[in-house]
Amino acid sequence: MTATQTTSPASATPDPEIRPKAVRSQWSARERLRILEAADACPPGEIGALLRREGIYSSHLSRWRRQRGLFCLTPRNSAVRENAVLLARFMCQ
Repeated sequence: MTATQTTSPASATPDPEIRPKAVRSQWSARERLRILEAADACPPGEIGALLRREGIYSSHLSRWRRQRGLFCLTPRNSAVRENAVLLARFMCQ
């Protein structure tokens, strides 16, 4: 073994028993709106490819569409969102 080869191939492979901790994905309101616009523009039968490309499930689309209908997907720092939240609260009473 030379001085440049200090590690053995066996020690370079990771231990298969130790798995990295999974990180839950999060999407901003702008990302959700972009994905919803792309889904709405998809021809029939192409939504599956969009879901795979974005790494989401169809349940995400359902939930985001419902939130969009209640104006919950508007940017956080806008007066539009504040008015929409008040309107949604009024409608839910």
